[in-house]
Amino acid sequence: MLQRPWVRAWVLCGARSLAPWKWVFEGCDLYRDTGAALKNAGFSKVDLRRLILATMFVPIRHQITAVCVN
Repeated sequence: MLQRPWVRAWVLCGARSLAPWKWVFEGCDLYRDTGAALKNAGFSKVDLRRLILATMFVPIRHQITAVCVN
């Protein structure tokens, strides 16, 4: 799929636009599945809750809270 020039250009453009995002928001990655990473990290118990914030700033609307027991 990345062999198509327009797809490759779109992916590169998206990756470049995320660099400032990660810097401003302390390493936040819009494509990382943090919930899955916590569940697969080896904790004995993970209580994960997904939230949708009431904000117009769409990229930060979807949040999670988690309590992990080692």
